[in-house]
Amino acid sequence: MHNQYGILNAKNVTCQHLEAPEILETDNATTAESTFQLPFGDSSALSELRLGNLKNVEALLLTVLNYRSNWDSGKTWKTSLKRLSELTGLSIRYIRDTLTSLRSNGWINRLSIGSNTGSRYEVTHHNCSRDETPTDKNGNPLKCAIPQGKNGILERLFNGDISWKAALIWILMKLHSDWKTGETMSLTIETLRKWAGMSPQTISDCLVELTKAGLIKRLSKRHEAGIYQLYPKPNTKPKPVHRRRKPKAQNNEKRQMRVDGDYRLSFNELWRINVETAAIETRRSRRIGLWKQASDYQISQMPKAIKRDFDMCIDVVREMQNQFGKTGVTDTAHSVTDTAHSVTDTAQPLFLRGNEPSIDKGSQTSPKSVPDGIS
Repeated sequence: MHNQYGILNAKNVTCQHLEAPEILETDNATTAESTFQLPFGDSSALSELRLGNLKNVEALLLTVLNYRSNWDSGKTWKTSLKRLSELTGLSIRYIRDTLTSLRSNGWINRLSIGSNTGSRYEVTHHNCSRDETPTDKNGNPLKCAIPQGKNGILERLFNGDISWKAALIWILMKLHSDWKTGETMSLTIETLRKWAGMSPQTISDCLVELTKAGLIKRLSKRHEAGIYQLYPKPNTKPKPVHRRRKPKAQNNEKRQMRVDGDYRLSFNELWRINVETAAIETRRSRRIGLWKQASDYQISQMPKAIKRDFDMCIDVVREMQNQFGKTGVTDTAHSVTDTAHSVTDTAQPLFLRGNEPSIDKGSQTSPKSVPDGIS
């Protein structure tokens, strides 16, 4: 054990008394890289499993299909019986019978059949009517985040590190833990036996299996109900927010609203206002679509910046109209009282009469001239 310098060589030290390998407290080993969603609450597969209305293997296959599907649509990608057998370690015949049972009870719907590539399914998250679906505070169907990635629970199952029963026990423990710390509530073997529909010895073996795999660590004493730390832990770091870079602020004084006859269009060209009648119209998309009269509700929902621009536009037009109107009243060059073009001027009619030919055809005198002194 000692070298020639009397120093203990750590490479030669082995410990035979550890029940499980030491869990390295590193971010990569203890923190979930990402998660996938699993239905939670009444009428979900795991809830029906606890009530004894669903077999444990059926709940496990539904979990795997959820993992291999899109949450919003519930549609899986192509999955063959052989592939499911490779992932879970179950026989193909057992998987076929289980899928048949799930289809008959409304948990899955087969969308397409593939001989080589596999079939596609649509998974039912909550096997109940839409009105009875449990929801969170935001009105979305209840779901739980299960670790996914290099150290995810299903990844460890797919790699053969743990059995499907141990994976199911870990998920049940996850649902009854603090989702921020990953620390479970007090759990007994009898409680887990009722939830999973397994024997006490199977539950004990699964706990040992999970401990050796570094997926759980017992925090309570042996004579107390089990409290475990689940690994990988939930990722409590806030997700990075990717915001679009805002364009540089432009000087609004230099920007001019597009003019279309009596209309002035907003900068996003979704609104326009008639500067003569102050009527506001709107359309669904920019550059296309028919203009329709905006309702009072639509006007109330119009962006404040557009309202401000329209009010400013109306004020400018009214001010210009008032200025032009005052100029027309006081301008002497075009006033109705201008003596140069007045309707009461007598000089022009007299001049025209003076140039008319004489009425007396026999007279040889020239046209009458305008007498002097007439004004």
